[in-house]
Amino acid sequence: MTVGAPRSGDGPRRNPWVVFYRRYKLTVPVVLSFAILLAIVIVALGAPTFATYDPHETSLRDRLTPPLTMDASDTFRLMGTDALGRDLATRIAYGARFSLLIGLASVMIGGTIGLVLGLLAGYAGGFWEDLIMRAADLQVALPSMVLYLAILAVLGGGMVQVILILGFTGWVMYARVARAQVLAVKNQEFVIAAESLGASPLRVLIQHITPNILAPVIVIGSFDVAKNIVVAAALSFIGVGIPPSVPTWGGMLSEARDVLRLAWWPATLPGTALMILVLAVNMIGDWLRDLFDPRIDA
Repeated sequence: MTVGAPRSGDGPRRNPWVVFYRRYKLTVPVVLSFAILLAIVIVALGAPTFATYDPHETSLRDRLTPPLTMDASDTFRLMGTDALGRDLATRIAYGARFSLLIGLASVMIGGTIGLVLGLLAGYAGGFWEDLIMRAADLQVALPSMVLYLAILAVLGGGMVQVILILGFTGWVMYARVARAQVLAVKNQEFVIAAESLGASPLRVLIQHITPNILAPVIVIGSFDVAKNIVVAAALSFIGVGIPPSVPTWGGMLSEARDVLRLAWWPATLPGTALMILVLAVNMIGDWLRDLFDPRIDA
């Protein structure tokens, strides 16, 4: 062996962080989106601790105080106040709680219903498949916003009502994707082997089929979180969703319309918070799609 020659096992060591980034297809925008989402979650969960003011506390002498200035009481206002003198930073922090709750809860409801119905349609076939798919076609034929308004007109507004409406009307895409995935998986060898060994249909669905079809369902759910947050804000904006007594970003935008010519911050700051949250969630959804899609090279 030649003295000083490199051994076959030697080579440049790769940075473990670089390996991790490449393996999980992480990019700077994705990492930034996770950081933004984490910050919003922390602010939302810690709103009662971080907030200096009560979100419902009004002070007409402090109304429309600009951001980064002192109000009439010589108190610093980070994001200013609205037309009723309520602290915008506090209301935006509390609004983040309700936006995240609506987005996550409605997706869990819709995703669970759609996954169960899609599994049943794809595995059982026949009558059940026709019934579920025709019900999905019927719901898709109805304009979503008209359906929301009609149901809210009957049930009345409220956070629980908005979550249930978005959840129980958001199952269609999950059901269609789950059904297509089940049709592609149920004739594979590991499923046939489980059935030949006497496994019940329920056990086959839970232990063998469901784990292999969850990836696209999770991706759809990530995009639906962002969509439902925007829809809930739109419903609050037009005054039929969550009552004005609850500090939501959509409700804050609606209230800011009357003073838009006098002050820009009551509308701009909640709107910016909504935009940043939706962009972060959508960016994470794109990352999940790239991560789970086998057609995209690492």
